[in-house]
Amino acid sequence: MRSDPKRTAKRGRKKSNLFSATVAARKRVAGEAETPAPVSSNPGSQSSHKKRAISLADWLETECDFRNLATEETEWCCKYEHLRESKGFREGLANPKCEALPVVACADWMDNARLVFALKKAGYPVPWKKLSAESRANLTQVLCWNSKDQERHPVLMAQEFALAHDPLEEERLLEQWRETAYYTAALDRNYLFGVFRLDETYNESEAVKAFAAWFKERYAQTKGGGAPDWRAKLNDLAVMRLRKRFPGKRNLIRRVLHVAELTTAGFAGCRAFRDDRQKARREKREVEQRMSKAASEEMSRARGDALKFFQTFFPRKIPLNY
Repeated sequence: MRSDPKRTAKRGRKKSNLFSATVAARKRVAGEAETPAPVSSNPGSQSSHKKRAISLADWLETECDFRNLATEETEWCCKYEHLRESKGFREGLANPKCEALPVVACADWMDNARLVFALKKAGYPVPWKKLSAESRANLTQVLCWNSKDQERHPVLMAQEFALAHDPLEEERLLEQWRETAYYTAALDRNYLFGVFRLDETYNESEAVKAFAAWFKERYAQTKGGGAPDWRAKLNDLAVMRLRKRFPGKRNLIRRVLHVAELTTAGFAGCRAFRDDRQKARREKREVEQRMSKAASEEMSRARGDALKFFQTFFPRKIPLNY
């Protein structure tokens, strides 16, 4: 007696379905159903993964990577990027009337007025690296309130007046000196106020030589007046932002590796940690999972320095990425 092909196929499908259900049940019992799902072949899903990767790469490039910035831009970029860390400044500029806009402490009222106009025109808080060349140039003109602009901040101011001849005239000249040099002094700059005596028997070269000797003795430890290292401040800012973006112990290694890659100098401990890990991988040895003490101290110091510099703009305030 011949079997019905349709019935045979139907019985085969039932057995196959029963076997599949049994295997699935065993997987659930064994916990295998909780294993990560494979990458979807759905083009939309793959696109979202790519977008997240591009988004992170773009964030690192614009918010933390200042390695290739031109030297002449570092000061202005540094100041602008620290202004971007102000929550109050962002909220104030978002208000059409700029109500409750915080004042930048190291700029006078005229600087603040010009700064607000330039920032709004540039599209603040767009990152410096995404600004147009014209916007960067305009902001550079405004952000120079604390630079070596000798027209606004003369290196030396002197006024001649005779001592012990006429007390009233002496007091008048002294008050005139205060109005010229003392009352107009910027709060964020360091000055030396004093008196000097010049013996006019000596010529210019002899007078310059004597002043240079005095200057070298007084400022021997400051290496030419102690000008800010703007790249170092940008490095500190990058470290602070990386700490905020990759918080906690689970991101510890990732954070150190980004610091080692994106900073220009001053983080030898982070670089040594990265190099040791790379060497261990090449040699197929166990890779260190604990951050070195040197790397930890470097990043803590940088984060603290970034906070201090931000507070020269906004005293007692906390940066958005702290």
